[in-house]
Amino acid sequence: MLYDSARHMDWRQMGKTVSIISGIIAISFMAAMTTIIVRHGGNSGSTTRAPETSGQPRQKDAIAPASTTTAPVATPPSPAAASSSATTAAPQGSAETVQAPATKPTAPVAAPPVVEAPAPAVSTQLPFLYTFNAPGILYESSHAARSASRYWFLDSGAELVIANGHGGTIQGSLPENDPWREAYALSSPTDTDQGYHPQNLFRLLTLKKWGDAVVQSDFLITADHLSASENRNESNGLLLMTRYQDHDTLYYAGIRVDGQAVIKKKYHGTYYTLAITPIYPGAYDRTTNPDLIPHDTWIGLRSEARNLVDGSVLLELSIEEPGSESWQPLLSVHDDGSFGGTPPITAAGTAGIRTDFMDVLFRNFRIDPICFSCARHGSAMQDL
Repeated sequence: MLYDSARHMDWRQMGKTVSIISGIIAISFMAAMTTIIVRHGGNSGSTTRAPETSGQPRQKDAIAPASTTTAPVATPPSPAAASSSATTAAPQGSAETVQAPATKPTAPVAAPPVVEAPAPAVSTQLPFLYTFNAPGILYESSHAARSASRYWFLDSGAELVIANGHGGTIQGSLPENDPWREAYALSSPTDTDQGYHPQNLFRLLTLKKWGDAVVQSDFLITADHLSASENRNESNGLLLMTRYQDHDTLYYAGIRVDGQAVIKKKYHGTYYTLAITPIYPGAYDRTTNPDLIPHDTWIGLRSEARNLVDGSVLLELSIEEPGSESWQPLLSVHDDGSFGGTPPITAAGTAGIRTDFMDVLFRNFRIDPICFSCARHGSAMQDL
């Protein structure tokens, strides 16, 4: 009996041991599964984000309600003040006294989602070539870091509209209840005709900075807006921006509504005309002849900025007239520090497009780093 009792006790003890071991195994298995689920995000897969689908629009950062956002619809900083990051707010030019408004409107609370032209619209190799071949809309953002695009920052003008193989400003007037119309009516009513034409202050910039480079794009004007604003003047036009440091320091080159080609510099908020020459016939008149630039036809503009060994910056402007297949030089100037005693802008900067008080289409925006062309002739390409 003693033996049988001891044997019974032994088996019972073994049974308890087996139960404990089974429990430990079960707990370990559950812990391991939990670790796997946490590590891989459950059914969502790996924590590594899948690349964006090229055709999928990217959404703009949500705008906080008016009670918490820094620039509610009720008090939007001025789109002209989009000048807080570009020459955006007020058209610049020979009217040296023109100052950009102090504030910039962020996206209205009710603004529709932002759509970016997907990756195929831009080359991933040099040169940078944006063909505007993927339809979409990029909305203005309050800062480059908040842009919904991987390539562009729309600093002012409300919308970059991409359709039919080209980009463009808003065409025509916004509806009265459009959130951008309402935002601009509060922030820059005179410059934008009570908000109906935010494209009067269009400023588009690349996110990437460029050093020595050639920037070019085709432009087509579809309409003018004869706003009452004093900022609508002979210095308005189609302009390429280079060496953009901020809205107070950059170079411009392009053609003005008074029929002249111009290269200008803005340094710490003051404008300097570096070179200017007439190219279109006629006499500008703000009321009766407000735009001498040809309309409804493509015009190519090309601007070059290059640092020279003597410390100056060489700036050149060329044009490809309608029906022409070659570039014609218009202006060339050295910024050597003699303009207002201001130093040349030698640092790399962003580049882009500025238009004033008109509806415009763009196509084939391209940037060639200067030494990219050198590389094709056997020279080493500089750091981009």
